[in-house]
Amino acid sequence: RALAPARAAGAGFGVELLRQLRDPRALAAAILLPLLIYPLTFAGRSWVLDLVREASEAQRVRVALDLQEVPEELAGRLRALLAQELPIELSEVDAPKLRALAPDLLLGRLEAYERERHLASEILESAGDLLILGTRHPDIPDRTVFRLHYDGSTEIANRALERAERALERLREEAERERRDRLLASADPARGLDAELIDLTGSGGGAGATLGGLLPIFAMLVAVSAGAFASLSAFAGERDGGLLETLLAQPVSAGAVAWGKLGAVWLTAILAAMGHLGSAMIAIALGQGELPGLAEGGTGQLAVQMGRVLAGGLVFLPNAILVCTFLALVSGRAQSFREGQHLLLPLSLCSLAPAVFATQSQVALDPLLACVPLIGPCLALRDALSGQLAAGPIAWMFGAHALWVALLARRLACGIGGEKLFLERSRGGGDDPRGEAARAAVRWGVAGILVTYAVGGGLQSLDPLRGLLLTQALLLPVLALLAARSVARRTGEGVTRGLRLRLPRPSHAVAALLIVPGLGVLVEAISLWQQEFLPAPAGLFEGNPTFQLLREMPTLELIAIFALLPAVAEELFFRGALLSGMRARLSSSRILILQALLFGLAHFSIYRFLPTACVGFLCAVVALRTASLWPAVILHAGHNARAVLIGTGEGWAWLGDPRLGLWAALGLCLLVLPARGARGARGRAAFPGSPRAASRPSTTA
Repeated sequence: RALAPARAAGAGFGVELLRQLRDPRALAAAILLPLLIYPLTFAGRSWVLDLVREASEAQRVRVALDLQEVPEELAGRLRALLAQELPIELSEVDAPKLRALAPDLLLGRLEAYERERHLASEILESAGDLLILGTRHPDIPDRTVFRLHYDGSTEIANRALERAERALERLREEAERERRDRLLASADPARGLDAELIDLTGSGGGAGATLGGLLPIFAMLVAVSAGAFASLSAFAGERDGGLLETLLAQPVSAGAVAWGKLGAVWLTAILAAMGHLGSAMIAIALGQGELPGLAEGGTGQLAVQMGRVLAGGLVFLPNAILVCTFLALVSGRAQSFREGQHLLLPLSLCSLAPAVFATQSQVALDPLLACVPLIGPCLALRDALSGQLAAGPIAWMFGAHALWVALLARRLACGIGGEKLFLERSRGGGDDPRGEAARAAVRWGVAGILVTYAVGGGLQSLDPLRGLLLTQALLLPVLALLAARSVARRTGEGVTRGLRLRLPRPSHAVAALLIVPGLGVLVEAISLWQQEFLPAPAGLFEGNPTFQLLREMPTLELIAIFALLPAVAEELFFRGALLSGMRARLSSSRILILQALLFGLAHFSIYRFLPTACVGFLCAVVALRTASLWPAVILHAGHNARAVLIGTGEGWAWLGDPRLGLWAALGLCLLVLPARGARGARGRAAFPGSPRAASRPSTTA
């Protein structure tokens, strides 16, 4: 009789924990080592800082002085102050050529700076580590200018500079005080205008705000490290040992196996993260070290923050669970322990990026950001430590992350339940051509984005207009052709068919044109909504050299460069080559999501991601429905042309009328008409050797 799912999951959870406990070295690295990070770090930091300070203070520096134009009293006081910066060796030099350059240096002549650098280098070769040259200001009487020459590439010169700057700062304060007393015969009357700073954050508030920007990164690092260890051990390690196939042969469901192993992975990461946070607080409380924001009275502030630390640990739990579930999903699909390690390392590093949002004080935790994976809990941990936690966003965060975890766990259970995942190694074969074509399309999408960013971005930084033309007219078409050939080798289709260059129905071309105003209205609404939680910096687009061209070029050239050319090039790559490979295996919903994600990322701006993702989504809808590339090109080019014409302001403001968006309804109705040859081309393409290809009747004579 099959075991109950809950009982089977509990049994798997217990077995997995026991198996991890039998590996003491890995357990110590995952859980016990994080407990020692802060004590070891604080102790080592104090020892290193003391050692560096002692070595720095014991290092003798040589300072050369040319003070012949400095008043005798001022020069004597400077020598006395420098002599207090022990150990130091002072020497006198005569540099008339350097003193003669003072007027030209004041005028900012480049040749004077080059001459000064050459002369000072010659003097420093024999005279010391630092040269202090005192000259009179050529235009202002009674003003002395000190110029310090040193070689910043050497440590000894930097030490000499630090000591000279301290002496000069004290000399400046003394001179100012003496001159003020001489002129005013009393204290400075402006002293009555001093401002007093009163921090209202209360006990521990400032410390909590500072710690809130640091600890999310450390906690994420520990959770990722522990989760990677546990997930590799639970999935990829068992596959290497041949135990996973044996486990699946038992009368238990794949879901029970997945949940049992996930529970063990979660517990490992949670213990490591909580131990990490507790270790930091205990180390500070015992006086082993300090963190920014916990200076005087740090122990008292720490006592006030213990409740905040506990709340921060609780709101960080969704992050640890979500990260571990994702790592388990990746590890569960790895064919070996080594492959799992290669996959998890870059993914673990990428998962640390969202924690950086916690260091940005201007990024507030709202209901929308609370639902974003990884970012929401990091912001919640920051707010908990600073005492600014709000119940509404926290509720949204727990609900959204529970949904994300459930979706990932379901994918993990489906992967474990598939016999093909475990039999591929023994068969020595790969996936069917359809799956390989879809994966190749996704890989080409990611590679194309990176190449466009590196090569196209570099070209546009050198010359905005020519770089843009080369990127759109050459780079993207070449990438589209290469991606189409790669997909065609796996699908058996021709490159032309893979690029979806067939002519559409005339009604579909008209439909794409009618949808243009509606797409523009939708993009503008998304941009306005985005401004509420992610406002774009002022002058973001005005400062872009590419957008500056809008004000300098004729309208027809603008439409050709910014509307037609990008539409053809980008649609060839995204809705041509990539969509052709994706439709081989993926469902329509997955294709649309991937198309929106890749198209949004390809524009390399967090402020443009949502609007451009919306454009990519709708263009993919049109391309899938019409089975042709050209309606998507018309929609894309029309949307860009509308934005260009409105931006020129030459009587085209009527294009921004929201009422024009009603034409999109008629366009969507026209899309309902079937594509040309839809009876033979609807659905996924058939490939050589697939059951569908074998069952299709022959049309040859």
